[in-house]
Amino acid sequence: MPNIDFESGYGRLGTALLNFWKLIEATALKGRRELNELIGELNNISICSTEKPANTDTLVKLFNAALLNGDTPKKSLNRFNRILVETNPHIHWYPNNLNRDRSEARKVEYYCTNIVGGREERVGSPFLFYSNRILVGLFLLGSNELYHNLNPASRMWVVLSGRAKWKGREEEGVVREPGEYFIQNSTEAHAIETMGEPLLAMWACTVNP
Repeated sequence: MPNIDFESGYGRLGTALLNFWKLIEATALKGRRELNELIGELNNISICSTEKPANTDTLVKLFNAALLNGDTPKKSLNRFNRILVETNPHIHWYPNNLNRDRSEARKVEYYCTNIVGGREERVGSPFLFYSNRILVGLFLLGSNELYHNLNPASRMWVVLSGRAKWKGREEEGVVREPGEYFIQNSTEAHAIETMGEPLLAMWACTVNP
């Protein structure tokens, strides 16, 4: 990965992303073609953003609650999560503007960040690494929350910390565990429901340049 500056505050995150998705590919039963394409593009990412964000105390507390107390038996997952904790001061998170449902005004405790993508900023969150072929981001949801995705898209997901239930339009839902990889179908709307712990998950998809 010659374009990555290993001396930068978050440069090692680029290498960690590549190695982590390689491990996912080695054990995945589905989506091997998508994973192979993603890994090929991760080999070519370059550093895009250098500015440190001003993340809120609420966000930092939620992020720490998700990761610092989320030890798992999978060593590779723990190693990747530790790198995320180290590099979080460089990650630009943005809060949601979604309500729990139309009848309630309280917002769902939910944050997103863009890790890999185009040079333009997306929803106020600049990318750390540049690629015009892939998008990679993180999704952080508080405990005992229900998030409805109103714009379904085909994405690869890996649960990094916490257990949550992924629900289809007419499904009871499937509980996903830390380290679990799966693909969200673009034709099916979904909701994510957390229980007594926050959820941190990583998503990725390929895009047309």
